[in-house]
Amino acid sequence: MYKQELLISALCFLTNFEPDCFELNGEGFENIVWKTEKYKKPTKTAINNKIKELEAKAELEAKNQDIENHIYSKYPTKGQQQDNVWVQNFTTKLVAMGVTDLEKKVVDLTTSFYKGKTLDEVLANIDDAVKPMYEKLVKVAVKNEWAYNCILAGKKAIKDDTDAEYPVFPKFD
Repeated sequence: MYKQELLISALCFLTNFEPDCFELNGEGFENIVWKTEKYKKPTKTAINNKIKELEAKAELEAKNQDIENHIYSKYPTKGQQQDNVWVQNFTTKLVAMGVTDLEKKVVDLTTSFYKGKTLDEVLANIDDAVKPMYEKLVKVAVKNEWAYNCILAGKKAIKDDTDAEYPVFPKFD
């Protein structure tokens, strides 16, 4: 944010967003005109502290946006939405076919993939009639786990004030 926008935001917070209690006749503190004595005017120190708080919040939001941008660059929203439709459809079909503990089975298969097995190895013991459905469920679960790991890597980088080391997007070949 620009300094002037931060000043306005700080003043709004510090005056409980009261309309018409101040106006700015230019940039900076010296141009604040208080229009009412109803509320205690914040000190210059209080305003500066609020500006610093808002700057830190904006910086954190920008870093969080970087995490989202990384995820969406590899796994766009449209792909996520389509995957969710497939998951709902295949989950309904498999449960209707009598599959029990479907969630546990998908988690176990996904864990196997993350432990180094190929997708073919992970799905080797799945009946051919339902293998395409399990394949899609596992692929979506793997991509969701990847996105979660990206969030963790990004949050760690923010905490450590370093560049994020994101995991590689999964390949299923």
